[in-house]
Amino acid sequence: MKAWIGYCDKLHINFRGSGLSSDDLIFLIQGFICHEVVIRGLHPDTIGKSYLGHVVTAASIYGWNALFKNARFSDRVTLTLRGLKRVYHKIHPICGSRRLAFTLVMSEKIDDVLGPPRNGIDSIIRRVEKLAINMGIFCFVTVI
Repeated sequence: MKAWIGYCDKLHINFRGSGLSSDDLIFLIQGFICHEVVIRGLHPDTIGKSYLGHVVTAASIYGWNALFKNARFSDRVTLTLRGLKRVYHKIHPICGSRRLAFTLVMSEKIDDVLGPPRNGIDSIIRRVEKLAINMGIFCFVTVI
């Protein structure tokens, strides 16, 4: 809600949408989505499900502009969210958010990947890295 109210305040528009036509409200919501995704870097699903969901709920509870729900689920707003989601995933690839299972066996392969330590300090640092990885895996497994 704070993001919506702040966005409307910047535009000097009543956040309740009073006096706005359906097209104006859709245009305002599209601008809000673009602002949150492009400027603030939020995921479009977060905007669509959480942020706009709260605005629509508040609009129905407090009796604001009755067009909020129709505007939120209009084709233009839905297409805006879909398009921005595609753009978002081009900038932030989904594969970057995937996690690989990193096992204790893999932690022993660090020397193969990084090469042998160059000097005594590298050797100490490498031991510390291995210990940190092994402790991290151990702590993660014991918590689960």
